Amino acid sequence: SQQPRERVIEAARTLGYAAPAFEALHPPLPAFGGPAFEGLDGVIGFAVDQLATSPEAVVAIEGARQASWNAGNVLLVAQTLGDAVMEPRAISALTKRGISALIYMTIFTREITAPDYLYGLDIPVILLNCYTADYAFPAVVPSEIAGGQSSTRHLISHGHRRIATITGEPWMQAAQDRLKGYRRALATADIPFDGELVVEGDWSASAGYAATVKLLALKD
Repeated sequence: SQQPRERVIEAARTLGYAAPAFEALHPPLPAFGGPAFEGLDGVIGFAVDQLATSPEAVVAIEGARQASWNAGNVLLVAQTLGDAVMEPRAISALTKRGISALIYMTIFTREITAPDYLYGLDIPVILLNCYTADYAFPAVVPSEIAGGQSSTRHLISHGHRRIATITGEPWMQAAQDRLKGYRRALATADIPFDGELVVEGDWSASAGYAATVKLLALKD
Protein backbone atom coordinates (compact mmCIF):
# COMPACT_ATOMS: atom_id res chain seq x y z
CA SER A 1 0.00 0.00 0.00
CA GLN A 2 1.00 3.64 -0.31
CA GLN A 3 1.62 4.21 3.42
CA PRO A 4 4.19 1.38 3.91
CA ARG A 5 5.86 2.42 0.65
CA GLU A 6 6.33 5.97 1.90
CA ARG A 7 7.74 4.68 5.22
CA VAL A 8 10.31 2.58 3.33
CA ILE A 9 11.30 5.56 1.19
CA GLU A 10 11.64 7.80 4.24
CA ALA A 11 13.79 5.18 5.99
CA ALA A 12 16.02 4.99 2.90
CA ARG A 13 16.45 8.76 2.91
CA THR A 14 17.31 8.72 6.62
CA LEU A 15 20.01 6.12 6.00
CA GLY A 16 21.51 8.32 3.29
CA TYR A 17 20.49 6.37 0.20
CA ALA A 18 20.28 8.45 -2.98
CA ALA A 19 17.11 8.68 -5.00
CA PRO A 20 18.01 5.96 -7.57
CA ALA A 21 18.13 3.41 -4.75
CA PHE A 22 14.42 3.74 -4.04
CA GLU A 23 12.94 5.30 -7.18
CA ALA A 24 11.89 1.80 -8.22
CA LEU A 25 9.39 1.83 -5.35
CA HIS A 26 7.30 4.39 -7.20
CA PRO A 27 4.73 3.24 -9.77
CA PRO A 28 6.18 3.12 -13.33
CA LEU A 29 5.40 5.88 -15.79
CA PRO A 30 2.87 5.19 -18.53
CA ALA A 31 4.13 4.09 -21.93
CA PHE A 32 5.60 6.79 -24.18
CA GLY A 33 2.95 8.75 -25.98
CA GLY A 34 0.38 8.70 -23.19
CA PRO A 35 -1.11 11.68 -21.35
CA ALA A 36 1.90 11.87 -19.01
CA PHE A 37 4.02 13.03 -21.94
CA GLU A 38 1.73 15.78 -23.18
CA GLY A 39 3.26 19.25 -23.08
CA LEU A 40 6.89 18.11 -23.10
CA ASP A 41 9.20 20.83 -24.39
CA GLY A 42 11.36 18.52 -26.47
CA VAL A 43 13.65 15.55 -26.79
CA ILE A 44 17.39 15.64 -26.04
CA GLY A 45 19.80 13.17 -27.60
CA PHE A 46 22.72 11.65 -25.70
CA ALA A 47 25.43 9.86 -27.69
CA VAL A 48 28.22 8.11 -25.78
CA ASP A 49 31.02 5.89 -27.04
CA GLN A 50 30.98 3.38 -24.15
CA LEU A 51 27.96 2.57 -22.03
CA ALA A 52 27.70 -1.13 -21.20
CA THR A 53 31.17 -1.33 -19.61
CA SER A 54 31.32 2.08 -17.95
CA PRO A 55 29.64 3.12 -14.68
CA GLU A 56 30.75 6.70 -15.38
CA ALA A 57 28.49 6.84 -18.43
CA VAL A 58 25.52 5.58 -16.42
CA VAL A 59 26.03 8.31 -13.81
CA ALA A 60 26.32 10.99 -16.50
CA ILE A 61 23.19 9.75 -18.25
CA GLU A 62 21.26 9.75 -14.98
CA GLY A 63 22.29 13.35 -14.35
CA ALA A 64 21.21 14.35 -17.85
CA ARG A 65 17.96 12.44 -17.40
CA GLN A 66 17.15 14.29 -14.18
CA ALA A 67 17.89 17.69 -15.71
CA SER A 68 15.91 16.81 -18.84
CA TRP A 69 12.86 15.65 -16.92
CA ASN A 70 12.99 18.71 -14.67
CA ALA A 71 12.69 20.83 -17.81
CA GLY A 72 9.94 18.66 -19.26
CA ASN A 73 12.13 16.91 -21.81
CA VAL A 74 12.73 13.28 -22.74
CA LEU A 75 16.28 11.91 -23.05
CA LEU A 76 17.14 9.44 -25.83
CA VAL A 77 20.46 7.58 -25.46
CA ALA A 78 22.62 5.86 -28.08
CA GLN A 79 25.86 3.93 -27.58
CA THR A 80 28.16 4.44 -30.57
CA LEU A 81 31.45 2.69 -29.62
CA GLY A 82 33.06 5.50 -31.62
CA ASP A 83 32.45 3.41 -34.73
CA ALA A 84 33.12 5.43 -37.89
CA VAL A 85 30.16 3.87 -39.69
CA MET A 86 27.60 3.30 -36.95
CA GLU A 87 28.13 6.49 -34.94
CA PRO A 88 26.85 8.86 -37.66
CA ARG A 89 23.95 6.48 -38.29
CA ALA A 90 23.09 6.49 -34.58
CA ILE A 91 23.19 10.28 -34.38
CA SER A 92 21.17 10.52 -37.58
CA ALA A 93 18.56 8.24 -36.01
CA LEU A 94 18.38 10.55 -33.00
CA THR A 95 17.96 13.67 -35.13
CA LYS A 96 15.24 12.00 -37.21
CA ARG A 97 13.34 11.44 -33.97
CA GLY A 98 13.23 15.17 -33.44
CA ILE A 99 15.90 15.83 -30.82
CA SER A 100 16.28 19.53 -30.06
CA ALA A 101 19.87 19.25 -28.77
CA LEU A 102 22.67 16.66 -28.59
CA ILE A 103 25.04 15.73 -25.76
CA TYR A 104 28.13 14.03 -27.20
CA MET A 105 30.16 12.17 -24.56
CA THR A 106 33.41 10.21 -24.49
CA ILE A 107 34.36 7.99 -21.56
CA PHE A 108 37.99 9.10 -21.49
CA THR A 109 38.64 12.78 -20.89
CA ARG A 110 40.47 13.90 -24.01
CA GLU A 111 40.74 16.22 -26.96
CA ILE A 112 38.81 14.91 -29.94
CA THR A 113 38.63 15.68 -33.62
CA ALA A 114 34.92 16.27 -34.00
CA PRO A 115 33.44 14.42 -36.97
CA ASP A 116 32.13 16.58 -39.80
CA TYR A 117 28.52 15.56 -39.20
CA LEU A 118 28.56 17.25 -35.77
CA TYR A 119 29.45 20.55 -37.42
CA GLY A 120 26.60 20.05 -39.86
CA LEU A 121 23.86 19.66 -37.25
CA ASP A 122 21.38 22.53 -36.98
CA ILE A 123 20.77 21.92 -33.26
CA PRO A 124 22.92 22.79 -30.22
CA VAL A 125 25.72 20.30 -29.53
CA ILE A 126 27.37 20.01 -26.11
CA LEU A 127 30.55 17.98 -25.60
CA LEU A 128 30.82 16.06 -22.33
CA ASN A 129 34.17 14.85 -21.00
CA CYS A 130 35.86 15.88 -24.24
CA TYR A 131 36.69 19.03 -26.20
CA THR A 132 37.96 20.16 -29.59
CA ALA A 133 41.05 22.20 -30.36
CA ASP A 134 38.97 24.83 -32.16
CA TYR A 135 36.47 25.11 -29.27
CA ALA A 136 33.65 24.98 -31.81
CA PHE A 137 31.28 23.44 -29.27
CA PRO A 138 30.62 24.19 -25.60
CA ALA A 139 32.35 21.52 -23.53
CA VAL A 140 32.00 20.24 -19.97
CA VAL A 141 35.16 18.57 -18.68
CA PRO A 142 36.45 17.78 -15.18
CA SER A 143 39.14 20.03 -13.74
CA GLU A 144 41.68 17.27 -13.19
CA ILE A 145 44.66 19.56 -12.52
CA ALA A 146 42.72 21.53 -9.91
CA GLY A 147 41.51 18.29 -8.32
CA GLY A 148 45.02 16.89 -7.96
CA GLN A 149 46.31 20.20 -6.68
CA SER A 150 43.56 20.89 -4.14
CA SER A 151 43.62 17.37 -2.65
CA THR A 152 47.41 17.52 -2.23
CA ARG A 153 47.23 21.04 -0.83
CA HIS A 154 44.65 19.86 1.70
CA LEU A 155 47.05 17.22 3.03
CA ILE A 156 49.88 19.76 3.14
CA SER A 157 47.68 22.14 5.15
CA HIS A 158 47.36 19.41 7.80
CA GLY A 159 51.12 19.16 8.17
CA HIS A 160 51.87 16.23 5.87
CA ARG A 161 55.07 16.43 3.85
CA ARG A 162 55.59 12.93 2.46
CA ILE A 163 52.55 12.56 0.24
CA ALA A 164 52.10 9.74 -2.24
CA THR A 165 49.71 9.44 -5.15
CA ILE A 166 48.30 6.54 -7.14
CA THR A 167 47.71 7.50 -10.75
CA GLY A 168 45.77 6.00 -13.61
CA GLU A 169 47.42 4.75 -16.77
CA PRO A 170 49.99 7.37 -17.87
CA TRP A 171 48.58 7.61 -21.41
CA MET A 172 45.28 8.96 -20.07
CA GLN A 173 44.88 12.72 -19.94
CA ALA A 174 43.01 12.53 -16.63
CA ALA A 175 45.97 10.74 -15.02
CA GLN A 176 48.47 13.18 -16.52
CA ASP A 177 46.53 16.23 -15.36
CA ARG A 178 45.98 14.95 -11.82
CA LEU A 179 49.70 14.29 -11.53
CA LYS A 180 50.39 17.84 -12.75
CA GLY A 181 48.15 19.20 -10.01
CA TYR A 182 49.87 17.02 -7.41
CA ARG A 183 53.30 18.25 -8.48
CA ARG A 184 52.18 21.88 -8.54
CA ALA A 185 50.94 21.66 -4.97
CA LEU A 186 54.23 20.14 -3.84
CA ALA A 187 56.26 22.79 -5.66
CA THR A 188 54.16 25.61 -4.20
CA ALA A 189 54.88 24.26 -0.71
CA ASP A 190 58.61 23.79 -1.49
CA ILE A 191 58.31 20.02 -1.08
CA PRO A 192 60.69 18.12 -3.39
CA PHE A 193 59.04 15.73 -5.83
CA ASP A 194 59.87 12.08 -5.12
CA GLY A 195 59.09 9.75 -8.01
CA GLU A 196 59.12 6.78 -5.63
CA LEU A 197 55.90 8.11 -4.10
CA VAL A 198 54.05 7.95 -7.43
CA VAL A 199 52.63 4.52 -8.27
CA GLU A 200 50.71 3.73 -11.42
CA GLY A 201 47.27 2.15 -11.15
CA ASP A 202 44.45 1.47 -13.58
CA TRP A 203 41.45 2.95 -11.70
CA SER A 204 40.42 -0.47 -10.38
CA ALA A 205 40.09 -1.33 -6.69
CA SER A 206 42.54 -4.22 -7.00
CA ALA A 207 45.21 -2.03 -8.59
CA GLY A 208 44.63 0.61 -5.93
CA TYR A 209 45.08 -1.98 -3.20
CA ALA A 210 48.30 -3.31 -4.74
CA ALA A 211 49.68 0.21 -5.14
CA THR A 212 48.80 1.06 -1.53
CA VAL A 213 50.60 -2.05 -0.25
CA LYS A 214 53.65 -1.07 -2.30
CA LEU A 215 53.65 2.46 -0.89
CA LEU A 216 53.21 1.29 2.70
CA ALA A 217 56.23 -0.99 2.28
CA LEU A 218 58.50 1.98 1.54
CA LYS A 219 60.97 3.02 4.19
CA ASP A 220 60.18 6.23 6.03
